[in-house]
Amino acid sequence: MCSVRLITVKFAKNGLLNLGIRNTVAPPTGLEDAQQASSDHKAENMEKLQADIQGKVKLLKFTLGKTDEVVESNSALAINRHRDALNTLVGSTDQLKLQVLEEMFKNSETEEVIATWTAGIETQVAEVDTKVTHLNEQLTRIKDEEDHKAKESEKIIKTKAREEQLEFERAQFKQKLSSN
Repeated sequence: MCSVRLITVKFAKNGLLNLGIRNTVAPPTGLEDAQQASSDHKAENMEKLQADIQGKVKLLKFTLGKTDEVVESNSALAINRHRDALNTLVGSTDQLKLQVLEEMFKNSETEEVIATWTAGIETQVAEVDTKVTHLNEQLTRIKDEEDHKAKESEKIIKTKAREEQLEFERAQFKQKLSSN
């Protein structure tokens, strides 16, 4: 049902205009029912989107909390996998954020309300960006250490091979001297 204001206009005998204003309730129309249903659907959709994004943000925080533990493992594979998980979560959170923003703009939310709402999510995304940078640094450090170890191993192998070659040549030289 909808509230309607009826305005009646009458001309008085003296030529002046009389306005009569009366509030009344109009019977429901199919259009109003459709608008109400559309409004209910929009509200349900917005609630679902916000619940989805809250779930993503919680998962993001949880995964972010595991970062130090993963870094301490010093496993390039685990760090890589964790970094990829964070990037995937940020991407899906960002997609949901855009959907919520679109609904907020459709619902004529103020820019101040929208900015306040997005600030919390942007803070989480910035924290993830910082952690991903740290994970990339750790991966680089681990790779450098592995490269250094590989070079050291190669150097040791070459040195040993050269010593064996020299020992072989000495033995050959001694054999030549003793046969002369």
